[in-house]
Amino acid sequence: MEYICNSCTKNYTSYKSLWYHNYKYHKQNVTNNDDIVTNNVTKITTNLNCKFCNKLLASRQSKNRHENHYCKEKNKINIINKIENQDDKIEILIETVNKLKKENELIKKMKTNK
Repeated sequence: MEYICNSCTKNYTSYKSLWYHNYKYHKQNVTNNDDIVTNNVTKITTNLNCKFCNKLLASRQSKNRHENHYCKEKNKINIINKIENQDDKIEILIETVNKLKKENELIKKMKTNK
């Protein structure tokens, strides 16, 4: 027996495969009577959006994979944070160098006054 998806006309050999296909790709819950229940569709899709770029993904696994490895917006945010951290470090280094210069000048003055 063949099971055909009503949305995209793909063929499946088992009802379970068709149900999973509808659940994963068409964001719908399918009951045992082949009735499509759309009450929970928004509940399902809201937590499948990337928190960085808001891209809708098919499953939690693909969302996590996208957020952890492929999201360009997250990469941009990380790069910006790294640059800001580097800028902070550079400012601290400049302040330290300036303090050391002043201390060095004081030491030179003290040596010349002796």
